[in-house]
Amino acid sequence: MNDLPSPSPSELKAIVESILFVAEEPLDMGILARSLAVDLKMVTEAVDALNEECRQRGVRLQRTGSAVQMVTAPEVAPYVERFLGLDEDRSLSQAALETLAIIAYKQP
Repeated sequence: MNDLPSPSPSELKAIVESILFVAEEPLDMGILARSLAVDLKMVTEAVDALNEECRQRGVRLQRTGSAVQMVTAPEVAPYVERFLGLDEDRSLSQAALETLAIIAYKQP
């Protein structure tokens, strides 16, 4: 894996985008830089450029401290929620409520 060539800035942006796309949780940019064997500054610049491009798309890059994550754009979130079936109010069955009450009471 160490035999990979150093990516150009445009290649690095594509690599970062691909990794963020498959990541299930926020990624620390320092760890990302080390795993790609590039400077943190290069990763930061790639994230900034990608973030600018994402303004015209249905995704955004959310940065919290040194971590970054690809998230749904707020303006399209209702459509994604509908697609995933998250916009429906769902109530628990009586059996499920009783089970939760027992678990809460006994607190394992």
